[in-house]
Order: sequence, then structure tokens, then C-alpha cells
Amino acid sequence: AREQALRDFAFHAAHDLKSPLNGIVGLAAVLQRRADTLPGDIRPFLDKIEDQGRHMASLIDSLLAYADNAPETQTFEQVDLGSVARSALTLLETDIQNSRTQISLEEMPVVAGDPAQLERVFGNLVQNAIKYKGEADPVIAITSAELGDQVRIDIRDNGMGVPDNLRERIFNPLDRGNATTQSGHGLGLSIIRRIVETHHGRIWCQPAPDGGTVFSFTLPRYVEP
Repeated sequence: AREQALRDFAFHAAHDLKSPLNGIVGLAAVLQRRADTLPGDIRPFLDKIEDQGRHMASLIDSLLAYADNAPETQTFEQVDLGSVARSALTLLETDIQNSRTQISLEEMPVVAGDPAQLERVFGNLVQNAIKYKGEADPVIAITSAELGDQVRIDIRDNGMGVPDNLRERIFNPLDRGNATTQSGHGLGLSIIRRIVETHHGRIWCQPAPDGGTVFSFTLPRYVEP
């Protein structure tokens, strides 16, 4: 009951915040289009208003996603994880190219799930691997393994890694772990964990053997009805 009440509060609060925020961002965009009529020292402030507004919009969208991923709202179907993963990578194509990321994707199994939600899982984990890269260009490998009636998906990177004491905390809402080094609102991984758990799986991370991190999650194998 408490979890449902918190979810309802997050959902309604996010919706209430969206309307005035859209107004702020919209007005900033109007002023940007008229920037040539404004004093030059005003323009950087307009950029900051628009950037912060878009950041706030991203936070609200994350709150809505967090509130919306409840077990009772899920309907599962046959999902080709390979297609889902490729779709997620297509959406991240600009980030991948700009960061010179190398990605390998093994053949993926068929699972029972919600394709849109699982696309969010792949997209968030790959985006994190790019964001928290080390000194070298990112190298990401997406592989799978069969585990009886479940499958395990591994997303391995060569990034900065996750300290031992943060491997559980990073999945908690609003707890980014290394907040001093990266920006973000800390809801991404908590949303991903919620999605995986509503798919009757689990998610965790561990150090990669040759440096970096491996994020792993399990999903139920699809069984013909």
C-alpha cells in the first residue's frame, strides 16, 4: 500500500510539474529566436534557462516512468531481444558516433516481456557505459547465456568501473554514487531495476575481468502457450 501511494504521488506530481515547465521552456525558446534584439550578455542566461528546463523535463519523464512501472500494469509477449537491442542502439546512434564507441551484439534469445520496456533497459545501460567511460574510447559487448527457464544478458564495458561499496547503491532512486564526477538525476538505474524485477528477473553489476564493468540481468525465456 505504501509503495502504491508513493507511486501515485510521483505520477500526479510529475504531471502537475510538466505544464508550468513546458511554459518556461517555451518562453525561453521564444526569447532565443529573438536573441539578436537582446543585449549580448543576456544570451548565456537564456541558454542556461533552456538547458536547465530540458534537464528538469528529463527528470519528470523519469519520475513518470518510475511510477508507471508497476507489476500490475505489465503485459508480456514474445520478444526478440536482438530486435529490441538493435532498436535501442539506433536511438543512441549519435552518442555512439560522437564518443567513437565500438559495440558488438551477439545473437540474442527470445524472451517473455514488454518490448518497449526492454528497449529502455538496453538503452539506459548502453548510455551509461558511454557516459561513464574511462580514458580510452568505449568498447561495449552485449552477450547472452541460457539459464534453464531464464536467460542472462551481459553488457560489458571498459569504463571507469563501479567501486565495491556502490554496486548496490547505484540501483537506488536518486543515489548516483559518484555524483561529484557526473551529472544526472539518479533515476535511470532504479527504473531499469524496476522493469527487470517486474519481468521476474534481477539485475546486478560486477567488475569486468580486464577492467570496466559488467551489468547483468535475467529475463524469463518465452514459452509457447
